[in-house]
Amino acid sequence: MDLIFPNTKPITIGIFYRPPDQRNFIESISNEFTLLNFESNEVYLLGDFNFNLYDNQKCIFKNFARSTKSVDSETKNYIEFCLLFGLEQLILTPTRITCNSSSLIDYILTNFSDRISQSGVIDVGMSDHQLTFCTRKITKMKVNDHKLITFRCSENYSEDLFDEALKKVNFPDYEVFFDINAAYSDFFSKLSKVVNQMAPEKTKRVKSTTQEWYDGEIIRKR
Repeated sequence: MDLIFPNTKPITIGIFYRPPDQRNFIESISNEFTLLNFESNEVYLLGDFNFNLYDNQKCIFKNFARSTKSVDSETKNYIEFCLLFGLEQLILTPTRITCNSSSLIDYILTNFSDRISQSGVIDVGMSDHQLTFCTRKITKMKVNDHKLITFRCSENYSEDLFDEALKKVNFPDYEVFFDINAAYSDFFSKLSKVVNQMAPEKTKRVKSTTQEWYDGEIIRKR
């Protein structure tokens, strides 16, 4: 799923589940990932991957260079997959806790970890799996900046006055025109003249967060 926001790269979110006994999982998703442009997209992958990254009271993802001998081939392929695509593991503490074991199998991966302000796990008490979360930073728009917008002022407009003004315009019989462009130009210029008389264009200085269609007339009619 892709999220599109103003002034930011597309945000791609993927959710995965790997059954514990599934083999060649990394090869399958690697083929899919070759279609993504990781330089153009901000990527977040979440889910239960069932690769345990927690060993000897630490996350082996951060110590992969010193842990290759102690991990199985599937886990090793998974970590190499993350390194290949520039994905960083945000969750570093156990996500599944039982009476006899603690394992880190629920992940949040991203290629833009600098955009994350906080991440971790929450004990919801309803499952032996912890709830994983992360919070992405946002860039607030400056509210004190201003810009100029152009709009039509319709304070003096009314449907009756507009009809009366159109009746006074000498529109020719456009069926006799041999040049359709000339006919259109004549009609458009005469209609525009009436519109400009009834609702003239004005320029106004507004805050940068104000939409161009939101002017004083709307405020007065609220």
